[in-house]
Amino acid sequence: MVTKKQHYVPQLLLRRFATPHGSESRINVYDFERQQYRKNQNIRDVCSSNYTYDTNNSFERFLSEHVESPAGSALEILAQTQDRTDPRPSAALLRFLLVQLARTRQMYESSLNFTNAWMQTIFAEVARLNGLDEATARELHIQPSEPREVLAYLAAYAATQYRLISDLNLALVLNQTRVEFILSDHPVFQHNWYLRESAHPMAGSITVRGVQFFLPLSPSVTCCLYDPSVYLYGQATEGAVINATEGDVGLLNSFQAINAGSLLLARSATMEAVLSSLGSRYADSTSFFESATYVPASVREDGTLRSTHLTQRKQTRLPAMPAFVKIKNKVRSQTIECVHRCPENVAAHKMFDESLRRQRNAP
Repeated sequence: MVTKKQHYVPQLLLRRFATPHGSESRINVYDFERQQYRKNQNIRDVCSSNYTYDTNNSFERFLSEHVESPAGSALEILAQTQDRTDPRPSAALLRFLLVQLARTRQMYESSLNFTNAWMQTIFAEVARLNGLDEATARELHIQPSEPREVLAYLAAYAATQYRLISDLNLALVLNQTRVEFILSDHPVFQHNWYLRESAHPMAGSITVRGVQFFLPLSPSVTCCLYDPSVYLYGQATEGAVINATEGDVGLLNSFQAINAGSLLLARSATMEAVLSSLGSRYADSTSFFESATYVPASVREDGTLRSTHLTQRKQTRLPAMPAFVKIKNKVRSQTIECVHRCPENVAAHKMFDESLRRQRNAP
């Protein structure tokens, strides 16, 4: 059966923030673009759109079979954990996290902005070299004729990248305060506190030293992935569950608001004021923004022209991390370096990419 509604945040995650209502699950939504609070929304209609990826459900089936179903049991276990957990995340969890990071409208817009930031420097330089107006050239934008295919590609490619973060450790944060963890329509928050002052072009990469990911699993549990060579999360004993303070919960909820496209979600109706406040405060915020620079063309020895163009994703500046996030003392005493954590994993993935490219181009 072909379903019209296709989710970019899966119902298996939304259900954890919802309340059963007969055969349905209901959730409370704050839309900060419309400044509108909507109570008891059916999760079928939340974080979904008509034919998000395709019109025949083939990609929905791919996500269900290869991403969501394998991760379902792992998410269930983590969401119920109260004491200790294995600090080494499963491949299914890693794949789910990266696909969730890539499959939202917010990531589609970010990827499109990244491409256009790069292309506009090229358009401007071509205009300059031909005596045309650079400002007008910078107004040109690339707009995919079939956005659904782009979004499906981003999500499918992300499923191949899980080995790039297989060295990260898992930590669970338990919330027993009066304020719930919330969810957004772009729920995986990526940040690198270690490189927060770095202007290096790679600082926003998932492969560099110091990367972190935060994903709420329920109103009472948030999952964190972090670089154990840089950070201590909570107690020094790996696998210990961390008890969040109210300040920690506030910061983790602010990450969801910063990351969100337009929707903040909560289980309890009592969270309306919290959602509204976060939506108002962070409506114009984003976790990453795109920046592009270039060096004008110069004549090479062979008489041809070459210009250099650089585009990067810069992370937003955060005022603080939750109290349980600590940079190790030995790391604090060293020079900060933006380097790959596992160069061998990056090299292997590049070989994998090249192999796929050759297969696509084969006659």
